[in-house]
Amino acid sequence: MSLPRVLLVDDHRMFLEGLCSILSRHFEVVGTATNGEEALAAERQLQPDVIVMDLSMPVLNGMEATRKLREMNTRSKIILVTMYTDPAFASEALDAGASGYVLKSDAGAELVAAIREVLQGQTHVSHRPSLGA
Repeated sequence: MSLPRVLLVDDHRMFLEGLCSILSRHFEVVGTATNGEEALAAERQLQPDVIVMDLSMPVLNGMEATRKLREMNTRSKIILVTMYTDPAFASEALDAGASGYVLKSDAGAELVAAIREVLQGQTHVSHRPSLGA
């Protein structure tokens, strides 16, 4: 049985390396990108099952990249990771086409669970009182 394929997108190299270390135990990490434009190109080339993408990045942020990916009719599920706890950001992310919204302050297990849930067609929002989940 093949593992779900995950693309990681974040402009902070150390964070990307940490995500890769955590997620590679559970999924096949097929590539990384450091901004939204790179994510669009990587999605076309790698066709991941899930894209785990930072909300705040240079060149093209995660929200806009999510919108563009949805316009491209990608089959990839998108989970935005961020430090922003404002429920308005989570709502906007889901409206843009993301299947998940995970806070960077959460444990790695939260992201693993989020990936599994979105692969099953569910929506995942970090379990924080301020996010209403």
